[in-house]
Amino acid sequence: MNKNEIRQFRAALREMVRELGMLSRRTSGTELSPLQSHILIELNNQPCGATELAINLHPSRRGL
Repeated sequence: MNKNEIRQFRAALREMVRELGMLSRRTSGTELSPLQSHILIELNNQPCGATELAINLHPSRRGL
């Protein structure tokens, strides 16, 4: 994929996430944010440090 295709894909993915309400804390039935949920999933699959988590999850500054 070239950079333009990646940008378009990510934009479509963000729109889908918003449309499905996946950014709402209520969707998971917990008070965890989506990023916090993904961190716990990653740590459950393979314990690792903060740097590895950042590499695997690619968090945006908004999600922190």
